[in-house]
Amino acid sequence: MTHAEIGRLTDETIRLSVRLGETAGLLMVAMQYAWLDGWVQGCRQATAGAEEMLEQQARTNRLVRQGVPIKAAARGLHLV
Repeated sequence: MTHAEIGRLTDETIRLSVRLGETAGLLMVAMQYAWLDGWVQGCRQATAGAEEMLEQQARTNRLVRQGVPIKAAARGLHLV
């Protein structure tokens, strides 16, 4: 091998290493975005579930105040 070939191969090795580092960095950013998206979705679902539960409790309490038995009010029946 000549000095020119060694120099060329060294340059190519450095360029490939830098490109590999860039790709790894982009992969890490993409993984963090995916993790964050999943976490936010879980929080939104938990919030929606809690709000639904509070609404159900409020409906039950209103029906109980109107004289509906607790068991019937808790079933969420719609009274006409």
